[in-house]
Amino acid sequence: MNFSREDVEVDGNGSAGFCRRCGTCCRKGGPALHACDKPLVDEGKIKIADIYTIREGEPVFDNVRGRLATACSDIIKIKSIGGSSTCLFYEASDSSCLIYDWRPVECRILKCWAPGDIEKEYSRNRLSRKDLLSGMPGMWDLVKAHHQECSYTAVGKMVKKGDMKGLSYLVRYDLHFRNLALEKGRLDRAVLDFLFGLPLVVTIRRYGIDPQQLLVGENPD
Repeated sequence: MNFSREDVEVDGNGSAGFCRRCGTCCRKGGPALHACDKPLVDEGKIKIADIYTIREGEPVFDNVRGRLATACSDIIKIKSIGGSSTCLFYEASDSSCLIYDWRPVECRILKCWAPGDIEKEYSRNRLSRKDLLSGMPGMWDLVKAHHQECSYTAVGKMVKKGDMKGLSYLVRYDLHFRNLALEKGRLDRAVLDFLFGLPLVVTIRRYGIDPQQLLVGENPD
């Protein structure tokens, strides 16, 4: 990882700000991808297995604004190292980035000492699943079918009503859908979190619900 002019900025007081390679930003999670990052995925520099989807309506923690929020659209993000929030491409041994030369735009414009640029661009021109699957109609239809049945709009309504039976169905249906996609579609398990977002059995905890109380009964047909 080498520094360049874009890593250094002079503030209004004439003080130089620069990346000290402390790794704090990288440990807070991978970046979201924007339309200009699409070639990185198309060319395989960032693989589908390296990214996941925060789905529309999903409750998430907004790292830039530092608060809980509801995703207003798809947010495609680089995965974290298992069991942590650290970006998949962060190399802790020397505080470097494994894809520095083709890092996404959020990484290029992020300056922790001057967050204005990232705050302006954070919600603009985000990459979506449809952008990446437009040339694969069958796969996009599969994604739409899953989202229609397991939308966070439906989850939110059931949580508000205290409809545990309905939530139980959705959580089990989501798991069943993913398993069916693996069996029938011969998909790599590593791409499921991109195609269908994180499993509801994981995200349901954000509503203060223990998923174990929902995992009862038979799987949906």
